[in-house]
Amino acid sequence: MAQVLRVVIVEATFRVSLPPPNGDKGYWEYEIVTCVEQKKRVAKVSHMITGMRSMKPVGCFPVDSVSAKTMIALAEQVAAQTPPPPPKGKGRPKKRKARLCLTCFEVELDGICDDGLPRICEVIIKPGQLFHGVQQPDGQWFREPIPETLIATVRRKTKAGKGRWHEVPVLKHCPAEAGRASLTVADQISWAAARS
Repeated sequence: MAQVLRVVIVEATFRVSLPPPNGDKGYWEYEIVTCVEQKKRVAKVSHMITGMRSMKPVGCFPVDSVSAKTMIALAEQVAAQTPPPPPKGKGRPKKRKARLCLTCFEVELDGICDDGLPRICEVIIKPGQLFHGVQQPDGQWFREPIPETLIATVRRKTKAGKGRWHEVPVLKHCPAEAGRASLTVADQISWAAARS
C-alpha cells in the first residue's frame, strides 16, 4: 500500500468579493492567484468592479500563508489604495467573502518509478461534477451525478512529460484530500519509465 510522503501547495486561486468603499451597489471582485516565484510565495491580484467585463491586473504582493482570511486582508489593502469612483446609487450593506476556486498540489508518494525518480503526482482540486452508472430494473444503464461538489484531477508528473488525468471526488481543498486522491489512483497510474 502506497503512502504519502509530502504534499506541497503549488498554486491556489481565490475570488474575493468586497463591498465598494464608496457604498455603491454591487461588489468589487478580486481574483488572487498565489504561487511561488523565486522561492517566495506571492499573490497576483486582479481587480474587477461591478459592470466591468474582465479582470484588470493590479500587482504582485508577498504573502505569508494561503488562507481566506489572508486573501480578504490583501483585497482590502488593495481596495484602500484604489481611489473609489463616485457612487452611482446606494445599495444595501454587503458582506465581504472569499471563495477558493482552484488549488494545485504536488504529492510525493513513497517508492520510486522505473526510471529511478520519485513518484510525484500533480493534483488539481476544483469545482465540478462526476457521474457513475446506475442500472435500472429493466437492465438499462443511466449516468447519474455523484453528489460531491469538488473534483481532484490527478496525474503523474515527470520532467519528460505528464501522464493521463484521473478524476476523484473530494470533500474540500486541503493537502489531506490531495494526498487521499493520489493514493486512490496510485494503482491506476503508470509508473513505468518513459519510452525514448
